[in-house]
Amino acid sequence: MKTKTLSPKYRFTQEDFERGHKLFAKEFADGQKLTEHERNLQDLLLDAEQMHLNTGAYPTVQDVHDQWRRDAEERERKRK
Repeated sequence: MKTKTLSPKYRFTQEDFERGHKLFAKEFADGQKLTEHERNLQDLLLDAEQMHLNTGAYPTVQDVHDQWRRDAEERERKRK
């Protein structure tokens, strides 16, 4: 996975999820500050893994972005 050029069609793998765990550990276990790019990637990977655990399917980048949009719409609907 090339992090600078993630296509919306890119389908995540178990290896990608492990990378998300490493970024999480880098920040919270090692106390290192993540760059904005690393933080965005970490969010994407951890949410993709959760989607995989819920559905059994490996999501695409677009699937995660679509879920984020639905979640935001739901929060906005509940707020009103």
